Amino acid sequence: MDNRDKIKVYIKEISEIKGKSSSKIIKVLKLELLERCLKRIGQFLETCDECNIYFQEIDDIISKVNEYVEKSDKNTLKEYRYQMKGIVEHLKKKHGLIDEGHYVSQYMTIGMTIGVSIGITMDNIAIGISLGIAVGVAIGSSYDAKAKKEGRVI
Repeated sequence: MDNRDKIKVYIKEISEIKGKSSSKIIKVLKLELLERCLKRIGQFLETCDECNIYFQEIDDIISKVNEYVEKSDKNTLKEYRYQMKGIVEHLKKKHGLIDEGHYVSQYMTIGMTIGVSIGITMDNIAIGISLGIAVGVAIGSSYDAKAKKEGRVI
């Protein structure tokens, strides 16, 4: 079985887990992120040795997901999150990918900071913060859309 077939099998397993799990468990386990990371790792398998190592760990990761769904064991969840963090960090650092909403969170913070300054000079901090957040979210959203269009989002 080649890697593309394995990816399809893993995605099918994740879909089955989603089908039998509550929305709370799906959110806690970030199964959508797991699926996206799996697809991204698959794209870099031929050019990245670390992605090959992470791809070999996917069996273990999916078994941890199944174990958590069945038993809700906190240690299993902790191990799973640690492994996922490693994959996500690798994809960010080595391949230049970003999380969804990355730029919105950055620019919203910057906008809020500038908004406080503007609000202080206007003697109305609330309006300054509101304007800063609105401008920050608008700018961040446009950068996030651009990154998604370029295929740089995990």
